[in-house]
Amino acid sequence: MGTKKLSGLILALFMIPSVCMGLTITDNSSGLDSGAYTLTILDLGTQNAEGANQYQAMFLAETNIVEGWRIDAFQIKLDTSAAGLIYDPITGPPGSTFTTYQNSPGVVNLLSRHNGIFPVNSFTGVYDATGPGVLLNGTDYEWVFKFSLTTTLEPQALQVLFYNDVTGKTTRLSQSLPEPGILILLGIAMSAIGVASWRIRKL
Repeated sequence: MGTKKLSGLILALFMIPSVCMGLTITDNSSGLDSGAYTLTILDLGTQNAEGANQYQAMFLAETNIVEGWRIDAFQIKLDTSAAGLIYDPITGPPGSTFTTYQNSPGVVNLLSRHNGIFPVNSFTGVYDATGPGVLLNGTDYEWVFKFSLTTTLEPQALQVLFYNDVTGKTTRLSQSLPEPGILILLGIAMSAIGVASWRIRKL
């Protein structure tokens, strides 16, 4: 019976989505000291009909109070070339209307107030489609979405875009992501789960 239980545990662990990466970045590039941002990506272990691997991303913003400023978009460069394709509805902060701005190939400008061109052929992006975003008011915000990627997952950069709806000014956090040392190995995650949930009994 002990062998069956162990076999069942191993099978269950292999069915758990593996953590590809998890890191936290403190804003030191926008000039706002806007807070800390945590990006976690899970490998779902599945592929779509075109053979692209499927992932789930969780983006957490732990904001500081910065009067008049809002987060109205963020984008992630997930590899060295192609962008990921968000294929599920985005779960964002309550009351917000965040959605993907990857609705056409090449380069588009959907965030006109930033006066910028956002390269959706290499970045995977999310923006507030009909509103001004969420306030930097000390609140924690979370976004969850699923995406597929035809190339190897090698996250390169993260940008968070800010807008001041009083002055009309804009700025952004823009930071390269650390080297692969940030990757969290599946074996470590599996070991942690095993230690927390199971006791080895001597026979």
